[in-house]
Amino acid sequence: MFIVKQDIYSRYPSADFAKLIDSDDTVWQNELSRVIEDVSGYLRARYDVDSIFISIETHSDSNTYSQYEMVQNSTTLYTALQDVPSGIAINKASYWEAKDIRNQKIVEIVIDILLYNIIPRLNNYDIPATIKERYNGNTDKDSSGAIGWL
Repeated sequence: MFIVKQDIYSRYPSADFAKLIDSDDTVWQNELSRVIEDVSGYLRARYDVDSIFISIETHSDSNTYSQYEMVQNSTTLYTALQDVPSGIAINKASYWEAKDIRNQKIVEIVIDILLYNIIPRLNNYDIPATIKERYNGNTDKDSSGAIGWL
């Protein structure tokens, strides 16, 4: 997935997020897929969305990886500096760098839209004003929110 839980926790408390998704990862991953497709629709005419929305998987020494592929190990993201053959540990500095190469504005936009879409899952729970502002901006004509920026 393009977004990992640590990204979300930087914008929304982890305990609250666990309540939103009923501790079911498929809930947020399914919604994330929809959000990425929505954001891609805004960007596709001008940008190569396949190169923007790179997938991040959990690192395994038994897998091979291509240069610039991103993986996670616990709470850290790593980028492959070159093609990585199987058997290479993530702490091998000539192959891996603890670096996030994603566009951070796109990460922020995707998270803001994801939270806006997923928070109403809680019964009788209004979307907090800050989440609404991150999605819409301060007014209907304001472009500071995620949708206005796109």
